[in-house]
Amino acid sequence: MDHDDIGIMIDKIDVRNTHGSGSERLFDISIFYKVVFSNLGDCTLRIDIDRASSIDAALGEAAVELACCLSRAANAARANEA
Repeated sequence: MDHDDIGIMIDKIDVRNTHGSGSERLFDISIFYKVVFSNLGDCTLRIDIDRASSIDAALGEAAVELACCLSRAANAARANEA
């Protein structure tokens, strides 16, 4: 890994709650990511998605949240180096 490399994998997906029934069912889901920073070690990041129509939809929404979190973390780390 280079200085700024990050490894990410899904560690666990928990369905916390369901709302409704049948095709109208919605899910509250927690997705736990294992994030490894090449120069800082690793951490677990939890992203909660409420009332998702499916696990796939929750994963898509969580991917956007994850990208935003990692972008902010990388920018903060670069600012601290300067």
